[in-house]
Amino acid sequence: MAKYLIDANLPHRFAIWHTPDYESVPDPTWSDEQVWKYAVLHNLTVITKDVDYEVLVAAQAPPHVIRLCIGNMRRRDLWQFLERVWPAVLQASEKPGVRLTRVFATHIETT
Repeated sequence: MAKYLIDANLPHRFAIWHTPDYESVPDPTWSDEQVWKYAVLHNLTVITKDVDYEVLVAAQAPPHVIRLCIGNMRRRDLWQFLERVWPAVLQASEKPGVRLTRVFATHIETT
């Protein structure tokens, strides 16, 4: 069963996300609220670049959010970045009590 939901604003074809633990948003036209409800219903962590999810995670109960705060990158550069940092992102996001993981080019923050 999937644990992570890849938001429509991210490429979902990266090899690191091609396991049963990851699924893409079923409908790329869904609003943030629809994505949020789906994630809650299926107990999924949302992976996104969208700052609006920070408001949702602060105001409501789970799901957890992993937000990529890295600006626009070419797909190849994004792939190389994620390939390098993704294990650390998962480790940081799985700590008890963490609801929001922000991934910057230079560091990872959790709250």
